[in-house]
Amino acid sequence: MSNTFLPYYDPAVVRRPKRLPFLVVLCVIIGLLASGKAYGQRVYATVSEGNATSGTTITNLSSSQGASASSPPSTNIPTTLSTTGNTLSTNSGWVSLKFTNAVPTSLHVFVKFQNQSITTGSIKAEAFNGTSTLPVVGTQFTTIHASDGSFYYKVWAPTTFDRIRVTTTGGLLLGTATANISFAFYDVLTNDCGNGAFSSLNISGGTITNPSSATDGNLNTHSTFGIPLGLLANLQQNVHYTQLSNPNEVASVSLSVPPAFLSVGLLGSTDIKLYNGSTTVGNFQVAGLLQGTDLLGLLQSGGVAKISLTPTAPFDRVEVSLSTTLGIELGLNLYEVQRTPPKPTFNSTINDTVFICSGTNTTLSAITPIAGIEHVWFSTGLETENTPIAIGSLTTPTLSSATTYYVAARKINCSATSERVPVRVLIHPASLAPTSVTAVPDLICSGSSSAISVVSPLPNYSYRWYTSSSGGNYSYSGNSHNINLLNSTTFYVEGYNSITGCSSSGRTPVTITVNPLPTITASSPIYACAGSTSVSLPYIATSNTPTTYSITWGGSYGFNPIANDPLPTNSIPIIIPGTTTVGTYNGILTVRNNNNGTQCNSANNNFSIIIQAHPNATPVLTSFQ
Repeated sequence: MSNTFLPYYDPAVVRRPKRLPFLVVLCVIIGLLASGKAYGQRVYATVSEGNATSGTTITNLSSSQGASASSPPSTNIPTTLSTTGNTLSTNSGWVSLKFTNAVPTSLHVFVKFQNQSITTGSIKAEAFNGTSTLPVVGTQFTTIHASDGSFYYKVWAPTTFDRIRVTTTGGLLLGTATANISFAFYDVLTNDCGNGAFSSLNISGGTITNPSSATDGNLNTHSTFGIPLGLLANLQQNVHYTQLSNPNEVASVSLSVPPAFLSVGLLGSTDIKLYNGSTTVGNFQVAGLLQGTDLLGLLQSGGVAKISLTPTAPFDRVEVSLSTTLGIELGLNLYEVQRTPPKPTFNSTINDTVFICSGTNTTLSAITPIAGIEHVWFSTGLETENTPIAIGSLTTPTLSSATTYYVAARKINCSATSERVPVRVLIHPASLAPTSVTAVPDLICSGSSSAISVVSPLPNYSYRWYTSSSGGNYSYSGNSHNINLLNSTTFYVEGYNSITGCSSSGRTPVTITVNPLPTITASSPIYACAGSTSVSLPYIATSNTPTTYSITWGGSYGFNPIANDPLPTNSIPIIIPGTTTVGTYNGILTVRNNNNGTQCNSANNNFSIIIQAHPNATPVLTSFQ
């Protein structure tokens, strides 16, 4: 049987397997329909109506209506609809199962049957709305057969409907079609986290065991596909959803492969198809999807890989198949088939490969998802390792070696995630601090300059000069600088590679010792009488230990300049030339100290000497004269 999903229950189709006597065909449905795990509320049809035309009988009509909108029928006795045709014409009859309110848009209705039988004729299910005698335009249904003889019709339509009509048609020559109808329902998903509702199997050779494990929401359990050596086989597991996928949802399939089977071309024998009813909206060969990805490596190591597949239109069923025409032994484990957001994406600004410098960290992110979606981060690509290490963005620890993280997308408050996308953090080595830095001279007077430079600078390096051993902002950038300093300073030089953008982890120090300038305060002006041969220049408030002094004069006065004579205590003697006339004579006094061999001069101290004339003597007259 090439397709489990038939538009009609046709006995001619059911008999086809006798043409392939060596194949064993089994179709099984595994329901999670009572678990409530994927649903918020189940709604049952509560009104049963029938039309028993000529050749049609309807019994137990009320047995197929729910006890209430939220409760199934109170009896297991089905409603039986049976129609027999005439010798030269067909007859049709129907049973309608009506819901209290219209079925929400995009939801599917499931009609359960205990069994069916057809000699000639057909059975179909269609969506109707209100009192209309015509089915809703675009109504479709598929059949899902069960191992106990019962099965489901899945019915949907693109527009509003409030009831499902099951029609039996008896064929010519007294052909009969009988349907035993249990009930009809749909599920309202208050928090649809994308798990499959149930699955069905189509097995032609080989086995599929534990099929319900592919729809239980548990990534630690799986269904198992097995094809023994020597068989020609086609194994299909279909995962069904109770409604069409939402826009921007994808099918995310988690699977693993026993490593022994990878070498015999298993991946080329594994296909995944997405359906909207009976229409294919995605057809993928697993081998082509995995080439050149991290997922192939996961499968080759026996790990669980998840593949996110983008449909061309909304989907309500995913089919995973394993087949061989070579008689080789094959196997496959199917963990989950879920509807999820698309896998995270990146662009030139938000990249999936990030370079950082050794010993630093970074914050990783993907392109911001749409509302209601979040990104989750993992340390491994293995689906069985499903505890996130971060949500939204990921701030890494300090890294010194290349590290790969994985990011997936999921609905907020849901656990089902998309395929994980690797995000690689690659490490640039830390730059080198200079081995030697010089300052010439390294001992200067305050306000003087020194040339600081890196010895043997490296190409593509721009050296940064700091005044602290760590942190802070750099004062200069380059291989060398001339700087004026007022105080002793230690510079710390960091190597910065302009290609990688990485700085050295350490900084090389260089110290410039700055000697302070001496100071002196002279008393000025000082006075002398004409004809004086010397005068004393008092001073006070010296600092920084001046040891010598110098005097220069502001004009050609005949005063002798003094150069670096020992500084006397309290006052400095100045020789007045004999030719000095009455007037003001300006001089400049400086002092010098000597620290560690460096002689520093003070700032200029201006002073004045004022030569005054002698006063005239006036005779004193007395009475004796």
